[in-house]
Amino acid sequence: MQRTLFLIEKKDKDITFVPPTWNAAEKKKTISRMTFFAGVRTRFSDVALSSSMTTLSFSYSTKTQRINRDIFSHADCFHEPRYLDAVASADHMSPMLNETAAIRLDLTERTPKVQKEAQNSGIVIRQPLGEIE
Repeated sequence: MQRTLFLIEKKDKDITFVPPTWNAAEKKKTISRMTFFAGVRTRFSDVALSSSMTTLSFSYSTKTQRINRDIFSHADCFHEPRYLDAVASADHMSPMLNETAAIRLDLTERTPKVQKEAQNSGIVIRQPLGEIE
């Protein structure tokens, strides 16, 4: 990530590396105050996304990729690990940093619908089973 930081266009931005030694509560508190988050852990990407934060998810998890597709209808905010080198990561981050406000607005507009769908997911799952009429 240090090399990626060197390569990204928005070097003038405040960038914080969250140390792996911090506990979950410390990480969540710090992440919730950021304007842009890039990380590998699904739970912390979820924290960032639920805070309507521009989020780039690096992940081996198909779950994280599906979450991004469910929210945005695309996976542009998802970076597959097979492309995890500094140049590719910087190329992916730079445009997102330039469009943080637009992405955040889009996420803010999409979040209520996604939350409603999540709340209704139990009903949707049970319908094919004939448990709800």
